[in-house]
Amino acid sequence: MTSTVPTARQSGIASATAAALAGASERGHEPVLVEPVLQAVVDAVARVGPRSMVVDATFGCGGYTRGLLAATGEETKVLGIDRDASMEIHAAPLAERHPERLAFACAPFSTITSLELSAPVAAVVFDLGLNSAALDDPARGFSFRPTHDGPLDMRMSPQAGGETAADLVARMPELELSALFTDLGGERPRLAARIAQALVAAREAGAAPTTTQELASLVARIKGSKARRKRDHHPATLVFQALRMAVNHEMDELRAGLAGARDVLADGGALVVVSYHSGEDGVVKRFLRSSRSATPPHKHSFGGPTPGAKSITAPRAEAATNPRARSARLRVGIRDRSN
Repeated sequence: MTSTVPTARQSGIASATAAALAGASERGHEPVLVEPVLQAVVDAVARVGPRSMVVDATFGCGGYTRGLLAATGEETKVLGIDRDASMEIHAAPLAERHPERLAFACAPFSTITSLELSAPVAAVVFDLGLNSAALDDPARGFSFRPTHDGPLDMRMSPQAGGETAADLVARMPELELSALFTDLGGERPRLAARIAQALVAAREAGAAPTTTQELASLVARIKGSKARRKRDHHPATLVFQALRMAVNHEMDELRAGLAGARDVLADGGALVVVSYHSGEDGVVKRFLRSSRSATPPHKHSFGGPTPGAKSITAPRAEAATNPRARSARLRVGIRDRSN
């Protein structure tokens, strides 16, 4: 008969999961797929050794980091990275409680190879979703909800400057806007072309959208009332996604971040990635399958029969209580430096 008594490791993962989720509602962001993420990290630390480091490459409100600190031993260090300087407020209290274990760096994860890594890296964790705390701040310009009207900004690191979504809408030619909505947003080509045409017409009339509601309303008018009934998301969802990804160069950042993680991971270390749409997931899957060492003979960087072939999705119970989990997909690759 199979025992139903949880092992010490299972109990540890369960308590660490609870630590990651504790206070999520107050912070405004609930991490997804916490248990399998922590399991992948704990397994990696067991392979690499306890005197290693885990990198939370998308620190956000610190949900995963809380779980990582709880799931790993006192000898294991954790480095949190976030390009948004406003997230450091969530790192400060954690660093006070774990001064010898936790460090925070305000930087894009594409720069991981240039950061100070004080121990062999057992795991690098990415959550590619938009931080809910930023989404709920109207001043950041990410949300199309009527109650969250704000400037059409969408920069993940506004302190670093750079173009806003309003800047892109104001300068990009019609064909480029149309391609952007199709390639990064997944909008249907015919609709993308109509939306781009309407934006250019508004711009030429001196009425280019400068707020989130102006853009959301324009897109909703183009797509019509049937769009909301056909899908369970707002008509402007895909356009907002495309502009956000373009403003923050998200696909370039992702490719560079994955390559950097590959380069810093110790043998047996885990690349742990949670993505939310097919474009990102495809990049991760192809990277795990085809990534090769930079030096001859250019062998595969990740072990296993078919790296990246399998993914993990949220169970129904989690998807029912956390809307972010419904589209989440987790992939794990194990670094193999013996090839």
